[in-house]
Amino acid sequence: MWAIERLKWAAITTAILYVVFAAAAHVPLGREEARRMSEELSSIAASIDSPLKIFANNAAIALLMVVPLLGAAAGLYVIYNTGLYLSALAITSGTPPALLAVVPVLAVYGVLEFFGYGICFSEGIRLLLAIAKRRLRPEIRPTSFMVALGLLVLFVAALLEFLIIQSLQTFSAWFS
Repeated sequence: MWAIERLKWAAITTAILYVVFAAAAHVPLGREEARRMSEELSSIAASIDSPLKIFANNAAIALLMVVPLLGAAAGLYVIYNTGLYLSALAITSGTPPALLAVVPVLAVYGVLEFFGYGICFSEGIRLLLAIAKRRLRPEIRPTSFMVALGLLVLFVAALLEFLIIQSLQTFSAWFS
């Protein structure tokens, strides 16, 4: 079945994206740069008032990843930069970056988010190969299905992420 084969490639791509993310989380940053990035991250987190905002952001990134050639470069750049923000958070909070990198995975939404990205990233690579082999037409239907699946996974991840954010805000308000 073509879907199983594509999901295997998506899983491999997901693992590669996560390695890039985790490696970037360990990049040393200057204290001032880390502080600035952490403030940006706090500002972004404070503006999240809907799971649709999370989904819209993630979907835009995922759809960009589907674009042959450009998508792979842009996707790696976004994932790397996300890891850098995690590095900044690790520096400013005094938390080990490895611990921060594993939190999204333990919270499940991170696994889903990375898998949604992995699906779209691998489909972008498949499209590039299909163009190179001049076999784009047969790829349109399966690619469309897989991208829709990737977006569905990202939607579920956004719902979970939003619920976790809301729960943590409510929980922290009890102790304020």
